Amino acid sequence: MGVMIDLLGDRGMVDLGIRKEATIEETVWRFRRRRRHRFEILNEVESNLDSVREKICSDSDDVSLWRGKTGYKSCFSTKETWLYLRRNSVQLKWTRGVWFSMATPRFAFIVWLAMQNRLSTMYRVVRWSQRADVKCVLCKNDVESGDHLFFKCAYSAQLWCSLVSGILGRSYSES
Repeated sequence: MGVMIDLLGDRGMVDLGIRKEATIEETVWRFRRRRRHRFEILNEVESNLDSVREKICSDSDDVSLWRGKTGYKSCFSTKETWLYLRRNSVQLKWTRGVWFSMATPRFAFIVWLAMQNRLSTMYRVVRWSQRADVKCVLCKNDVESGDHLFFKCAYSAQLWCSLVSGILGRSYSES
């Protein structure tokens, strides 16, 4: 039926004789009043409370159940809870180049931030602090963004060239 106070309002709760702060236990077990009401919804609530009271046997213990996608289970699954709570998204092709078994976690995390365009570049920092200088810390010419740092900055281009030529040796050409 839903939340009683939302369904009935303050007046409905008073008509039923149920406190606004009452727990489910108080409502089901201590509610003994049975009478005919003018509003059908109040009669329906009373009959639902009676049927709940009849279904529950006071001699049996409560059982904890966990709700999953396939129904209720007696054992808790962290994996199923995580899969239920997280947003599912399409697997991106570049992730295997970042997250692999021999990757250094620190560097993989930085590359992941760069791929998500979440590096704390001056272009992003200026949104938090208007006093920040947006010039690139390496070349001091252009606005510091992820795209500028990795692909357009003259200083970082020199670093990339020396790094790649060191790795590739004679096979490297700038063209």
